[in-house]
Amino acid sequence: MASFDPSANFNIICEDLDLDKLLQDLTENNFEIEPKRDEENVNVENFIEGQKKKNTNLSTERDVRNFQRWLIEHKNEHRLIQNVEVPVLNEYLSEMYISIRKSDGSNYEPSSLEAMKNSIERHLKDHAYPVSLRDRLFHKSNKALAAKKQQLKSIGTGRNSYASEALTEDDENALLTSGEISFENPSSLQFGVFYYFGKYFALRGRNEQRKLKFGDVQEKKDGSENNYLEFHERSSKTMDGTGKKDYRMTTPRIFSPNSGPPEKDPIALYREFVRRRPEEAKREDSPMYLTPIPMKILLDSSLIW
Repeated sequence: MASFDPSANFNIICEDLDLDKLLQDLTENNFEIEPKRDEENVNVENFIEGQKKKNTNLSTERDVRNFQRWLIEHKNEHRLIQNVEVPVLNEYLSEMYISIRKSDGSNYEPSSLEAMKNSIERHLKDHAYPVSLRDRLFHKSNKALAAKKQQLKSIGTGRNSYASEALTEDDENALLTSGEISFENPSSLQFGVFYYFGKYFALRGRNEQRKLKFGDVQEKKDGSENNYLEFHERSSKTMDGTGKKDYRMTTPRIFSPNSGPPEKDPIALYREFVRRRPEEAKREDSPMYLTPIPMKILLDSSLIW
């Protein structure tokens, strides 16, 4: 077998190329090698953005926009806040905390001012601002914020009129007697599950209940053969997995009450809720709550609700 000489083949290839002409063509056409797009970095950025909480993003954008508007109106400052020097930004924040008002002229609540600071902090961090608002370089603005919150509380601002009130036993009994929670129709059955999960698993209705999956709740037995429902949390507003202790210390469980009507038994309601589900909606990643079939088109013989 003849031996293979790589150098000989390379020389043959080079003899067939007019290198001078090739270089001239590249120069005349301003040829540039397009850098390879780093798809991995792009995907990482998209992943990070996708994990940010939607409501947090909206509040951050709103608060930063309000601060930018305040800077334009009161300081004739048109730079983006991430481009403002630390000493200057400290002065701006000090004055803003003290003087900013809602669009109707009323004061912000103390918690709203604190949330505004947190939004600005997130925005600056996302734009690689060199100093945190918690740093001593922002001591003056932090003192101004603390003083403003103290002043607002002294005049009664901040008493949360939107705070929810816990249902009393009479309120819960009214849900049962009115048929809001029952086995009789799809909506009341699903509402019963929704209500008891919120009550015993401490789930927020707007976000955590909406994200609940069918596989997150399982029926099990304890050592005494008592049935219970167990909840395995994915993530929540306060426990999103970013911190070392962002997990519940115990797994929430629901047991059946010792007495009372069947509608007061979360396990009985859940069993019926599962029995009425389509089989394809019993996968672990299926949404927990489905759109009920309207009663006016529901057949009496129909198993699926």
